[in-house]
Amino acid sequence: MNNRNTFKEEILLARKHLAQLESLARKIDTLNHQWGEIIGKENPGYAELHPLLDKLKRNLHHSIGGWQKNRCEK
Repeated sequence: MNNRNTFKEEILLARKHLAQLESLARKIDTLNHQWGEIIGKENPGYAELHPLLDKLKRNLHHSIGGWQKNRCEK
């Protein structure tokens, strides 16, 4: 497999993971909202997950940017 195919596959996988993280964030929002309606307050465990998801998304975006930069330098 050449570098071009590997690069495309890495980008596709990273984008797929970003979409899954976005979906997970929406599901966490839904769970937190449901918890708030039933219990009457936010569940602190759900709220603590958002910064972690944001960090994961930033890391993926940073990695994609690094891959693209390295590809352009070659």
